[in-house]
Amino acid sequence: MSDFTTWWDNVPQVGSKQSQMEQLLFQFERHEVGDLMAYQLREVLLLNGIIANITAASDALATVKATVSAEDQLWFDTYIQKNPVRRKRPVTGWVRTMLNAQGCPRLRQPALRRALLKIGVDVISTTLNILLRALKVEITEQQQTQVNLLWKKLSAEDCVISRLVMLMNMTEYQQLELHDNQLQKALAVNDHIMKSALSVFNATINDKQQRWFDKWFAANRRKLTHHTTSGALVILLSQTGRPPLEQGQLWRLLWTAGVTLGFASLSLALTIANESMMVSLTDEQKKHIKETWDRYSQPGGMSPEKIMGLTMIECKINAAQLSFVLSHAAIEVCPTSMHRSGLAAKTHLPAREVVNWATDNWKQLADQRIVAPFADKDKKFRVLKMLSQTGCPQALKEITTPALMHLMWEIGADVSFTTLSIALDIIARQSAASTSARPTAAGSQQDDAWLSTIPDEFGYQAMHEWDDLLDNPLLPSGTESL
Repeated sequence: MSDFTTWWDNVPQVGSKQSQMEQLLFQFERHEVGDLMAYQLREVLLLNGIIANITAASDALATVKATVSAEDQLWFDTYIQKNPVRRKRPVTGWVRTMLNAQGCPRLRQPALRRALLKIGVDVISTTLNILLRALKVEITEQQQTQVNLLWKKLSAEDCVISRLVMLMNMTEYQQLELHDNQLQKALAVNDHIMKSALSVFNATINDKQQRWFDKWFAANRRKLTHHTTSGALVILLSQTGRPPLEQGQLWRLLWTAGVTLGFASLSLALTIANESMMVSLTDEQKKHIKETWDRYSQPGGMSPEKIMGLTMIECKINAAQLSFVLSHAAIEVCPTSMHRSGLAAKTHLPAREVVNWATDNWKQLADQRIVAPFADKDKKFRVLKMLSQTGCPQALKEITTPALMHLMWEIGADVSFTTLSIALDIIARQSAASTSARPTAAGSQQDDAWLSTIPDEFGYQAMHEWDDLLDNPLLPSGTESL
């Protein structure tokens, strides 16, 4: 590694530090890294101004030195073709399902990570270790049957977290003396749901929290229903006098009062409310932020995500500061949208030539109309068309969703975070699979594989529709389709 910069410049500066070190080491032959030790790799990185801990270096070396047989790799290749990863779903859950699939090779963690990297799935070693340990969890047939019977008794409860908490509170369940991971395996629930349920089950409420909640709930009872939006909850939680609360505690308090809200929405609302309570702004700053918000919030104009993002960028503030001002003005916004806009506002625009290319190409696409049946999916397909065009800068294809959203605002476009995320996911999977911009041969098997890369949200009806879109999707305005 005498000329480190040459090798490091070839490494995409995305993903975890472990991923970056692996990409660095994969450029060398196996025998060249055979005797390399983790501390030596870390020293080389530190000498070149790159900070990495010894654990990440050790994990990266283990991955690079691992071997995967051709037969085992073929199994993973085949599995992902039949079960493509969707960006909107946690990849951890996808890997867990894969590990439990029939015939999945039983590999050690480094070999498993290497096999996954070859199919474009990046899950850090720590997470893989947790998933592999879960495979060793055992539960008897009798225990499984008993859990299933108790679970069915609670079938009237439609909230999974609430149902889990109710199950764990049952005397009959506690007599089984199961570990949490055994229950998780018996019911096949994901980590997020299990952790959320445990945080509620283990939550303890002190007297101060209970007194606050009783008073707060009585004052806001009519505003708190099963249909309460997370945006409204942010406003309610931003009221003064609230003691510190964890997500599990708040969910349990509401649950015992008969109100069940989505745990993810509640968690994000509480996080934003907590952050906004730490904000300190002058009256002049508050006025400027509110005036900027009002200027962008003209009826029939921008999406809420873009309004929030442009307000943060212009006022040079973060999501917590904007949430503080809006909450005190009783303006309800979606916490998820606020979070996404905040991420986008923090990103830096790409190089000027990339911005110019995107500006010119988006304008050309916007000046044309999409052939039926794609007219109702205009923006979605325009984003895909732009990213799949010949000459699209590689930096644009590798951009993150928040950064792409910031770029779209810069060029005058208004496209949702979800749409951009799906589009980037499609482009990334096409690139990873080394496919061209469209299929080069017919055949139902290849058609099925190609269709699997295009999410249902984009509304494709058949293979020929997507192929037609890429072949000749746009017509000049005023031209009738044949």
